[in-house]
Amino acid sequence: MRKNKIALFGLILFAIQPSWAKDSGGQVAQFMSFGAGARSLAMGRAFFAVSDDATSVYSNPAGMTQLEKKEISVMSATLIEQTNMTTLSYVHPTNKGWVWGINMTQLKSGGFEKIEVKRNSSGEISELKEGGDFATDESAYIFGFGKKVLDILAVGMSLKQITRNVDSASDSFMTADASVITKPLQNNDAYRFAFGFQNIFAIKTGDTDDKLPLLVKLGNSYKGLKDRMTLAFDVTQNFTRNSLEWNLGTEYWVWKFVVLRAGVEGNPELRGSSFGLGFKIRNMTLDIAQGLTDLGVSSRMGASFKFGKSVLATRENAARRLFQEGIAAYTQGNFMLGLDRLNHSLDIDPTNNDIRVLSGRLSSVVTTLPSAVGEGEVPNIIRRSVNDYLKGDSKSAINALRYAYLEKDPTNEKLLQLLNRIEKEAREKLTERLDQKRKGFSYIDQKLYDALQAIYDAKYDKAIILLQEVLDLDPQNVDAMKRLGSCFFLIEQKDKAKEVWQKATELDPSDTVIQQYLQQLP
Repeated sequence: MRKNKIALFGLILFAIQPSWAKDSGGQVAQFMSFGAGARSLAMGRAFFAVSDDATSVYSNPAGMTQLEKKEISVMSATLIEQTNMTTLSYVHPTNKGWVWGINMTQLKSGGFEKIEVKRNSSGEISELKEGGDFATDESAYIFGFGKKVLDILAVGMSLKQITRNVDSASDSFMTADASVITKPLQNNDAYRFAFGFQNIFAIKTGDTDDKLPLLVKLGNSYKGLKDRMTLAFDVTQNFTRNSLEWNLGTEYWVWKFVVLRAGVEGNPELRGSSFGLGFKIRNMTLDIAQGLTDLGVSSRMGASFKFGKSVLATRENAARRLFQEGIAAYTQGNFMLGLDRLNHSLDIDPTNNDIRVLSGRLSSVVTTLPSAVGEGEVPNIIRRSVNDYLKGDSKSAINALRYAYLEKDPTNEKLLQLLNRIEKEAREKLTERLDQKRKGFSYIDQKLYDALQAIYDAKYDKAIILLQEVLDLDPQNVDAMKRLGSCFFLIEQKDKAKEVWQKATELDPSDTVIQQYLQQLP
């Protein structure tokens, strides 16, 4: 500020702000730490990790992602005599997962005595002259946005325009905040942790040497007693003034419509306390708070209103529809279209880890084989194999793809590439090109031979696996059924042996060997 105009501006700010202004020396934009709602004041301003209402655009833009409906919030506060603060906040969740919000905050104070200072040539004060009264006002306009990027993590950022007017002098600052809010404890949604930077940079205009303080905030909140109670604790490090502040608060829902709140704060010694209560009727909430400081009592009253449809339900429905379309597409062999639908579903709901895993697997398929449509035997096998792979059954997928390549389509280079990709991921031996292998012994023959050798070696579990793989590929293979029935018989599972041999008899009634097998059973 111009020193010859308002010589005592720093002292004036010291006088109009609550007791924590003493510790900050009346720094610029100190009113941006007061809180934008009666609820936050009643909780000792321990609200950084809570931030689950419209005032979160002011306190923590990442917290806006917790809102499911549009919400508007207003507050009026009387800090000390002739000093008032008003705020207006609005948060707008979108169906695509983004949330944006705006806030207007204004602090006005009047009745200050203007003093004009005259200095001599050596710079010493030569005369102090009264010049009447003057008023001050500070205002901030905030635009914030946030997005939940994972089920446990949300990020947010806000841009702030802060202006000051003291009598005929004025200045303004443009700055930004960034924050995250997360649920770091596995399988525990009750605890939240928040971290953020405030006033990351500053672009200032006007005749001033003041600087916005760089703040680093840590917040913790915990819900207990069946979500009826919330505990919150915040720590703020002011690097500009090298000071540490802390805030501790709680709220407890006595009844479904009534909540009590209390809080304390310090830096580091205790410097203030607060309490309040709130009333909730359907989508509307009324909050009242009282703050106790060295300079007296500050009172706040706020109201908030939620309206519109729940974007969470809308997003879930849209994501579910796209997910189902994706499944239908890749089941029919259109892998690229299926991946597109899954990715769109993830754009709407990035917290669904199951879809994320499915999309990653399908992406590895698409890079090799974009589609497998048609009614031929090979496309059918590929579709079945890809479905097994997407379900996490790489072993069945590899077995079927080897059969498709080695037995049915040995010239299909794309098929071999897909097979090798899945084999590599499963740490299986890679299938070589058919022209590098022995001719005349089919893939099915090889498995039947290996199964027979396993039976001779009394490795019945291994034989059962190999024979089942044959039947997965060729459900009417009588030789595989005969040997599978023998395995069950040898491990004393005679009911299963009888069932398999009876199926083999239905396929080949003339096989007398199977009839002999069945005669051994009761």
